[in-house]
Amino acid sequence: MNTFLEAVAQDLYHKFGNNLSRTAVVFPNKRAGLFFNEYLARQTECPLWSPVYLSISELMEAGTVLRHGDELLLISLLYRVYRDVTGRHDESLDDFYFWGELMLADFDDLDKNLTDARLLFANLNDLKQPENFDFLSSEQQTALQDFLRHFSQEATSLLKQRFVSLWDKLYDIYIAYRQLLTSKGIAYEGMLLRDSIERLKPEELPYERTVFVGFNALNKVEHRLFHTLQQSGKALFYWDYDTFYTRQADSRHEAGIHIRQNMRLYPNELPPELFDNLCKPKQVSFIAASTENAQARFLTEWVGTHLGEREKETAVVLCNETLLLPVLHSIPSCVRQTNITMGFPMSHTPAYTMVTQWLKDEATQPHDDTLSLCRRLVSALAAEAENYRTELCETDTYTPLYREALFKCYTVCNRLATLMEEEDVQLKIPTFAKLLQRVLARTHIPFHGEPAVGMQIMGVLETRNIDFRHLLILSFNEGKLPKKTDAASFIPYSLRKAFGMSTVEQQDSMYAYYFYRLIQRAETVTCVYNTADDGVNRGEASRFLLQLQVEWPYEIHKQVLETQQSPHPVRPIQVKKKPCMAILKKWLTNGHIAPSALNIYMDCRLHFYYRYIARIKEPDEQTLELDSATFGTIFHKAMENIYKALQGDRPVIRKENIEDLIKDKRRLEEYVHQAFCSEYFRIDPETEKRSYTGTELINRRVITTYAGQVLRADARYAPFTIVGMEERESDPLSIHVANEEWTIHIGGTIDRIDLKDGVLRIVDYKTGGNELRPNDISDLFDTEKPHRPNYIFQTFLYADLLSHRPAYLNYSIRPALFYVHKAANTEYEPVIEMGARNQKQTVTDYRPYAQEFRAELIRLLEELCDPDEDFTQTAHEEHCAYCAYRALCGKTSN
Repeated sequence: MNTFLEAVAQDLYHKFGNNLSRTAVVFPNKRAGLFFNEYLARQTECPLWSPVYLSISELMEAGTVLRHGDELLLISLLYRVYRDVTGRHDESLDDFYFWGELMLADFDDLDKNLTDARLLFANLNDLKQPENFDFLSSEQQTALQDFLRHFSQEATSLLKQRFVSLWDKLYDIYIAYRQLLTSKGIAYEGMLLRDSIERLKPEELPYERTVFVGFNALNKVEHRLFHTLQQSGKALFYWDYDTFYTRQADSRHEAGIHIRQNMRLYPNELPPELFDNLCKPKQVSFIAASTENAQARFLTEWVGTHLGEREKETAVVLCNETLLLPVLHSIPSCVRQTNITMGFPMSHTPAYTMVTQWLKDEATQPHDDTLSLCRRLVSALAAEAENYRTELCETDTYTPLYREALFKCYTVCNRLATLMEEEDVQLKIPTFAKLLQRVLARTHIPFHGEPAVGMQIMGVLETRNIDFRHLLILSFNEGKLPKKTDAASFIPYSLRKAFGMSTVEQQDSMYAYYFYRLIQRAETVTCVYNTADDGVNRGEASRFLLQLQVEWPYEIHKQVLETQQSPHPVRPIQVKKKPCMAILKKWLTNGHIAPSALNIYMDCRLHFYYRYIARIKEPDEQTLELDSATFGTIFHKAMENIYKALQGDRPVIRKENIEDLIKDKRRLEEYVHQAFCSEYFRIDPETEKRSYTGTELINRRVITTYAGQVLRADARYAPFTIVGMEERESDPLSIHVANEEWTIHIGGTIDRIDLKDGVLRIVDYKTGGNELRPNDISDLFDTEKPHRPNYIFQTFLYADLLSHRPAYLNYSIRPALFYVHKAANTEYEPVIEMGARNQKQTVTDYRPYAQEFRAELIRLLEELCDPDEDFTQTAHEEHCAYCAYRALCGKTSN
């Protein structure tokens, strides 16, 4: 196998011979230099002067007096500038830190792409003057106009007002921040690179020539560096690619987007015939695994058939680097040497656990300030290291790892203490604790050894420029490769695109290049992906896997990785009801049974037993997003707020009142905000304030939209009288149970009751679900059907309760289901239909169905109280999908 780096080494030696001492070879990563050095040494048996190996940053740092600043210091100084420019002195560093990270990342990207900050952060009115931006390409001007078309400065929403107020200050913040950093002699990376490229003088570089090897996507600083050195005759360029994704017939292939442009601007030193490898036959396998750990265990089998005599030609690539530990435990003894590029995660060490527990314990104790707390932690780590050194045996396997972890923790804590002391960085104790844990979680302990020896275990970025004969790629899933990128930024996407800054598409094309370049010279490629859907990872194979199946002309072997264990058959669970009768009677006769409980009983009797008889609490799942139940609760509360306000002292709701509210968007949003405060944030909006996260803002907007749709439908229905909102209703029913008479109260909370023209309408809001049409009343109680119209059962039950009220005897009672997500249709009406397709009819009055419904309801209650009818599992696994007790029941593994 003739590798790319070997071809570069041969060409350089052929051109310049043994003396490369005045040559700088620049790689995208340092690891490539270690492999290249070995290939270069093979070119001659005589001693030679090796070149200098650098990264872009190292090459550029020589041209500036600035030095890299610590992240905490950089954000602290940015916070100081932000307060001075905006005048927001009441905002603490704790609240600013997250936004500071975003702002710093935007400034960094801005400088790396040599963007004119004055034009980028221009007043939005200035952006509308096309003559100011005639330097932009037609595509960039289109992107700019797209932004202006979708964003109006005159918009009245609070979110847009805040954006505009901050946007108008960003240029002043950027300039003042750079001036402050310059005065201190420090910089973030983009600022350092920009300063260096603006000072660059090729004749002052200490090298006769600079060789750029294996780059792909270039930012504007790198483009200017390449161009300047090319014009001075001091640069050579070596590009690694394959005609498979760069040939003209397939010019849209995302893997070749950047390479094609680069080779046009900076011609390749190597001949094209070296770069037609991907179309040659090779053994490619795609394997589906049920779990992440199953992939790691597969390593043992794979190594047995693919590990060659030259172990370094074999690589295990981890798209998900959290697989490192299970992979390490799965390496078989036949592997003589292993090189690990990514380091051991600090978060997996006892030292990290010690720090987090210490912070948890000490945070409850009184302290003078955060600095004294940090100094105490530094002393505790030093004492632990000393105790560990004297108490444990030197031959303990874990001694080197734990010592290194303690040293890393000590170094990080001591650095934070120094910053707080010397730079006057003010942190509250909770912020310090969160920040320290975040920094430590990002820290890795490097493995020591010979990098260019042994089987390679690598992350995706470490594979750049390096070729392998045998490849095993693990976690080849969407979101892992291409890696899901965080698009959070103060700079909208359209403006980033218009001003030539990095975008998500560029990130995806970079990862496409990394994948295709990695496999182009390999002989065997095995890609394993996880099919499990755990709520976060969707078990979806990478798009590159599907793309290669379409593009590659040869056969791809597909397999499924299965464990050897056979699952034990699950025995059905059946709970005898007789021993539970006393509990059941007490629960039924002392309180009231809601329609939801009866629906649960009809869907699955065992579920009913677990929840209401055994009283097993459902797990309290903590999620970062609003679940559907909470969403519905907030919507119901918002509608209650709206109609209480509309009703006021007037019993009749009129069309003009509704239309006035629809036009007053701010007032409508306030009712939704009050619902969020009471049902989600659990705060008093009059005395407390709470900021919305991005997901919460989206949900608030959706609920506001839904409320508007309901109001528009009600405007068409008006005038009407609100009889009740969120009304609790119940009614006693007598049934016979084993020669006893039990009185059971059935009831629940009705979303809304309104009255118009002698029709009492029972409205049940539904923010999700689909409409089902029963043929008759018996369908509402038919447990044999997997999809029973349970919503209609609930609404009919409410209608039954009200039909016996003396006050409503002279009214028609109309049950209605209001599917709010369908109300945008101007012809939509919240009605219930029954009957077969060719005989369907709208339920305009419950009373014709009352006798049959009451008879079926009594039959259901008698069955529920029958001691001979045991609690059994459902026959329909559809009911198990979202059941909180499915793990306890064991009926399904989903």
